[in-house]
Amino acid sequence: MAEPNAEVARRGFEAVLRGELEPIADLLAADVRWHGGDPSAPEACRSRKEALEVIRAAIERGAVGELSLSAPPAARARSSTPVAR
Repeated sequence: MAEPNAEVARRGFEAVLRGELEPIADLLAADVRWHGGDPSAPEACRSRKEALEVIRAAIERGAVGELSLSAPPAARARSSTPVAR
């Protein structure tokens, strides 16, 4: 039986609260689009790698409860590295 979407989301958020990105990476499609309603916005994420960097930056700022596209562009640019599968 498939896991309910709410449980998948809860499990993912709990992983973020622990600072664990691997479980989130497993939940996101490689071509995930995270754009807050405007897919053409310059801060829109266009891949798993970009979405994980926004999440990583939120963890570093202690702003996990505020995850959105409001992560500073500089935080996103440091990367070396919500459509769930």
